[in-house]
Amino acid sequence: MIDYYNEIYTRFGTIRRARGFYLYTSKNIRLIDMYLDGGQSILGRRTGQKHLVFKQFLDRGLTCRLPTQAEINLKKAVNNFFPLMQVRWYETQKKAISICESITAKPAVIWKPFLPDKKIEENAFVLSLPFPADYGVVVFSSELTDIPESDALFPPMLQTLARAFFDLAAETKKYIEEKQRANLKTISFKKKDTDKKTLDNLIPYFWEQKEVYLFPKMPESAYTDFFQSALDAHILIAPEYHRPSILPRLNIYTELINFLKTQRGKV
Repeated sequence: MIDYYNEIYTRFGTIRRARGFYLYTSKNIRLIDMYLDGGQSILGRRTGQKHLVFKQFLDRGLTCRLPTQAEINLKKAVNNFFPLMQVRWYETQKKAISICESITAKPAVIWKPFLPDKKIEENAFVLSLPFPADYGVVVFSSELTDIPESDALFPPMLQTLARAFFDLAAETKKYIEEKQRANLKTISFKKKDTDKKTLDNLIPYFWEQKEVYLFPKMPESAYTDFFQSALDAHILIAPEYHRPSILPRLNIYTELINFLKTQRGKV
């Protein structure tokens, strides 16, 4: 893994704030964030109601192990994606994966957001969270009865996770509708649409695209140079070769387009 922390710091200093799909540095540089906490901030930063509900739970004093609405809400939120499945949550993703593998006797399947066409046939699998936390969530069919009970987690974080999944459900629906509308378009005069078309033509030179996920095509030996060139162009891509970058939802893709044009033929 590339030391992206120091790569950012030596170029731009500290990060002052993050909003949407951008990072803002102490040197007044704006970076496009295509790493997004390894995909856990896939909806962007400071979006939706996640941070508000966290504060609301704290304000109510719901900070210890008590039965709260957060547990019910998390189940409801996950059932938006998997209506007939049961849900358990654990203190780490590693623990969730271990439990899942002990049940299925095979490597755990990890479900990722925004892959509506990917069908999961396993009767137990782990969710990739739409929020930067190390918790683990296992989804399993009702005939499995030997799943350990959920861990007692910090209620404000459970509620935040529930809100993140509710937000993800809404964004997934919007994403599918936008794709359907885009498929119906034959002529477009909007700059946003023109930018996106140009970007769509450039992406295959560098990545294999699966919905919003971008998997590098260049040799692994060339990836560090590509990462550093992207950062020099104020774009943060995934610092790991085997972890996909995320195509952000931007109004204009000019910076990304200009960078990719300079890299054609170099990787």
